[in-house]
Amino acid sequence: MRRCRSAWGWYGTVVVENLLRGVDSALQLVGDVTAFLPGTAAGSLVGAVTGGGGTPGVVDVISGPRALITVAAYIAVAVVTTGILVRSRDVN
Repeated sequence: MRRCRSAWGWYGTVVVENLLRGVDSALQLVGDVTAFLPGTAAGSLVGAVTGGGGTPGVVDVISGPRALITVAAYIAVAVVTTGILVRSRDVN
């Protein structure tokens, strides 16, 4: 059951991010917020490493170093959160 919840959480994040990215050209604040979301950061990081090349999902919204820091921060938060949850739920 836990896996199902986490999968739906990730799916919801992707859906919300794509919806926000669809309206970011109309609202400047939304455009600023979407730059910090995981999909935008990961796509920008791949674009910085490979040069973009028109691949779907690979966008150069933020610079390579900023994308690397953002992706690393998401990974660090995920690892710490996982450690806390595993320790509190599974280890007595």
